[in-house]
Amino acid sequence: MIRKPLIKIVIFLFFSVTSVYGERLELSTPISKEVQAKPGKVCSILYQLDNDYNEQKTVSTRLILPDKWQVVTQQDHQVLAAHESRTGLFSFRIPEYTPAGQYTISYEITGISDKSTSTRFEVIVQVEEVVELSMELISSNNHIVAGNQASAQFIVYNEGNSAQTVLLEASNCLISGNNTILLNPGESRIVNVDANSLDSYTRVTSQSFRLTARISGQEEVFTDLYHNYKVIPVKEAENDLFFRFPVEISARYIFRNYKDDFRSGFQGQIYGNGFIDLPKTKQLTFLARGPNQFDLSVLGMYDQYYIAYQQKEFSGFLGDKAYRLSPLTEMSRYGRGAEGQLRIKRIEVGAFYQQPRFYPDIQDEMAGYLNVRFYKGNTIGISYLRKRYSENPDDAHLISLKSSLRPFANTVLDIELSKGFIGDKSDYGFYTNFIGNWGKVNVSATLLYAGKYYPGYYTNSLFYTVMANWRITKRLNVSANIRQDYKNAAQDTLFGTAPYNQGYYVGVGYMFQNNIDLRLYYDYKERIDRAEKKKFHYREHVIRLYYSHDIRRFSYSLNGEVGNTENMLITTGNRFSDAYRLALDLYYRIGNRIQISAMGSFMSNNRYSETTQNLWVIGGSISGRIAKKLYLFIRYQSDYEIEEYYRDRSIFTANIDWYISRNHKLSAIGNYALVQKQLDLKDYSAGFTYTYSFGVPLKRTAEAGSINGKINNISAQRVEGIILQLNGHSVITGNDGSFALKNINPGTYFLLIDRSTIGFDELPDVQTPIKVEVIGGQETFITFGLTTAAKVFGKIEVKNEGKQSKILSSDGDIGHLILELMNDDESIKIISDEMGKYVFPQVRPGKWNLKIYPNGMARNYRIEKDIYQLDLEQGEQIDIPIILIKKERNIIFVNNTLDLTESNLKVEKK
Repeated sequence: MIRKPLIKIVIFLFFSVTSVYGERLELSTPISKEVQAKPGKVCSILYQLDNDYNEQKTVSTRLILPDKWQVVTQQDHQVLAAHESRTGLFSFRIPEYTPAGQYTISYEITGISDKSTSTRFEVIVQVEEVVELSMELISSNNHIVAGNQASAQFIVYNEGNSAQTVLLEASNCLISGNNTILLNPGESRIVNVDANSLDSYTRVTSQSFRLTARISGQEEVFTDLYHNYKVIPVKEAENDLFFRFPVEISARYIFRNYKDDFRSGFQGQIYGNGFIDLPKTKQLTFLARGPNQFDLSVLGMYDQYYIAYQQKEFSGFLGDKAYRLSPLTEMSRYGRGAEGQLRIKRIEVGAFYQQPRFYPDIQDEMAGYLNVRFYKGNTIGISYLRKRYSENPDDAHLISLKSSLRPFANTVLDIELSKGFIGDKSDYGFYTNFIGNWGKVNVSATLLYAGKYYPGYYTNSLFYTVMANWRITKRLNVSANIRQDYKNAAQDTLFGTAPYNQGYYVGVGYMFQNNIDLRLYYDYKERIDRAEKKKFHYREHVIRLYYSHDIRRFSYSLNGEVGNTENMLITTGNRFSDAYRLALDLYYRIGNRIQISAMGSFMSNNRYSETTQNLWVIGGSISGRIAKKLYLFIRYQSDYEIEEYYRDRSIFTANIDWYISRNHKLSAIGNYALVQKQLDLKDYSAGFTYTYSFGVPLKRTAEAGSINGKINNISAQRVEGIILQLNGHSVITGNDGSFALKNINPGTYFLLIDRSTIGFDELPDVQTPIKVEVIGGQETFITFGLTTAAKVFGKIEVKNEGKQSKILSSDGDIGHLILELMNDDESIKIISDEMGKYVFPQVRPGKWNLKIYPNGMARNYRIEKDIYQLDLEQGEQIDIPIILIKKERNIIFVNNTLDLTESNLKVEKK
């Protein structure tokens, strides 16, 4: 009897609880609960609200946002019918400089009559990082007087939403202060730069400098600005009315200590190079240097005499030089002779005769050639060369057919086919060179063959080299090269012969951030000493890794190799050894004048001995202008590889050039070197050179002109005794402000006023410096006035919309304002200070526009009036307050009916 009522009670409670828990409000979002958004943008989130109750429900809504985030749309309350499902939208604005990261926002629904009836959901907003810089030029000098500083003021903005370390780099100028600045999001910083100028200018010269700002660690994010200005000379230019031919005369004294044998000698030189006609179509070059001092170490020079003439249709040469016909027949032979070349439209014909000075086997050479150009730069030609030998009674005769073709776009193909005869023997030679550039793929290839009896520059020789590079992407590339050196070349005895070299390599390279270069190679090479008694012959297989990094003024590179070396001169025993090499190169630039480099390397192999040898090499150099007219170059290298013994190897070199004046130069050089073709013999030598430069007058070019002018007194204290300067010419005004400058070369000048000779608040009524055109044989008239300057100043005032304005306090956060005064002829820019004050201290009377720019201003302000029209009187001082309105953002309440069509709703999904 008791069990039946108990069962009924349990069943009743079960259904009651089930009914209660089935009735609820459910809030969800049909999109991802993680969205991405950018700072400064409005983000909208779609949600769905389900009323599972059997009755109507009225609910209130609340959007919970991070600090300083702003609601854009929000519904105050909603009425949902029983079992109604409704889709809604809420929007909010992310502040401009919100740091990147994840932020949680919550949307909460609460029943009005039943507070316990509530639900909420959360969405993760991923704010993206914005990295952006911008820069503006605020103020600068458009003209400066030679010897003074050019100054400019830039403002750098961090337009991103994360704090950044900004690296500043100046070209042709110096930064005042630190080259590294830290900018918070939205922050700006004023950067001042200065550029020195020489006082030695005698002509108006255009100069420029550049400021670059980069994000540290993200070198591809940068901004830069250039500024150009003119330097007006204060020294009088040489009153030269002649067209001149430039000539240099030098005297050199050299001394040498070699094997404890001290020797010295003098050498003189006269050199001229320039045009001999005013249209500048006929060029003359000559050199006379002697006596021969080539045996006085690397500083000595062989005697040389020549004269050359060139114009459009004809060129001629008489004297000493390296004569050349073609790669096969005569590639380079230094001698004394004569050459002429005639060009008539598409035809070129020429000939030369010469007697070699540093190759005793040949008595003389005579050659002639004919080339014809056709269709888009293609050329075909024929040449003949006769060689007469010193001891062989038979002359050599060589005939060649040559062509230079462009078969396809961005390709060049050179071909030479030659046959040579000497006595009863003859043979062929063939040469071709190909260059192709097809955007991402570059190929170059050279092949030279000379037969066993071919009497050209090469005999019994095969030379080839092929190089290819494929840029797979902007940063990734692969490259390969294969090479076999020439043999049996008839080189002048003046020069040493580099070792025979053959081998190949393949490699891959990758560029990181445009300033980091990483390359990996597999390299095989064989090198053989060309001397009769060989000092080395080895083969080597290595894997080579190259890394370089440029960091503004500093750069460095690392080069490492690992592999094995086979010494081919070892006849018994083990010819192999491990091979290692590590090299470090450093470079640093101090300002724009001095460069410093350092190097060090370690090498371990058996290239030059039967056992493994280690070689350490260190060195460095410094070069640049160390004073106004003094240039220095110093270089040191502790040692060299044996295979470099074919040439002179400098251990220590120092060179100083002193430009005493425009026409006089003094140079000193000292050298400590390993002697060419010797392993250990060293040579001490030094030399002093004096050079005098001048111009030989060829023709009078123009008549001198003159300037007459007057300064009118508009509202100045006086116009007498004012000093005016014109490119080094100076003049003082008379009682009535008149002045005159005589005997001025024709040209463009800029007239300057010495401000120390006028009142502090006085200025000309025209923009200065005043541009003046002087015409030969004529008088140029200039008239302008001297007046009292006006002054424009003010403060920045801030007010909230609809409220009284208040003067900005020192802890204001509005940022900097750029203000510009401008008229039809000139513009003056300044920037407000930290207290919101600004001043234009000296303004020419007249009509001006004052414009205020929002650049650098905080985003939550707007300018009430951004342009003012002014008509300034003489000596007037006008106070113009700049009103900024602090923006207020209103919450927009929307009704329950939302337009959620695709055209009006854009939801970002993650």
